[in-house]
Amino acid sequence: MIMFPIDAYIRSWRQSLPTKSHGTLVERRIFSKINPDNPMEPGAVMQHVKGFSRAILDGGVSTTPTVHETDQEVLYVVKGEGRIETEESVERIWEGSGILIPPKVRHTIVNEGKDPLELLIVMEDVPQESLDKVSKKSIIRNYHRLPVSVGGHWCHIVRKLFGSEDGLATLHSVLVVSIDGMNIGEPHPHGPGTDEVWYQLKGTSLLFLGREIRRQHPGEAFMVPPDGKTSHSSINDTDETMWWFYFAHYGK
Repeated sequence: MIMFPIDAYIRSWRQSLPTKSHGTLVERRIFSKINPDNPMEPGAVMQHVKGFSRAILDGGVSTTPTVHETDQEVLYVVKGEGRIETEESVERIWEGSGILIPPKVRHTIVNEGKDPLELLIVMEDVPQESLDKVSKKSIIRNYHRLPVSVGGHWCHIVRKLFGSEDGLATLHSVLVVSIDGMNIGEPHPHGPGTDEVWYQLKGTSLLFLGREIRRQHPGEAFMVPPDGKTSHSSINDTDETMWWFYFAHYGK
């Protein structure tokens, strides 16, 4: 297992150059899977999840119809509104919408507004033996309409977008997590095999990671080093609620 300094596990999309995906999406990578041929590549710290990025679709623009043959894609709408079109349906999406797109599902994203549509993208490999277990249709949920679970790690307020029961292959959970004002999450580490990422959506929190405390701003993410020793906690030292987009593959 390759271990990196703490700074390698804290990244913003602003640290990456833009690339194009889906024809018209302007995508900036945050984290990716470790590349054995380039083990010190910036942001390449995940062991199981293929990639995590932030993307922009300009107002009034549609993506090129896209099919991923063996990858499963999770999209999350940070800002804006539009629709996603597949061969099965046309569904409206807006802030807080999570979209699970299985392999072999042709999809098009349409920005119906004048302002940019801001998305987060998580990509996971689907092993050949798991292709029959994933969903055959896209799944769309908005966290504003989901039940709430309260009390995880002292104060986490959780809305579950997707879980293994929805056909996730490498990922185990995709959540939206909030922490109310003047609260702290329980500090704890994660062991080998775990990819756990927290992306700040709203508010500016204090991040406790290892022996350091940093400010975490919107657009910044951290992954917990999977060494079983580096504790992490998010601290809300304000009166406002803080929000994160969260995904994880849990080690054994």
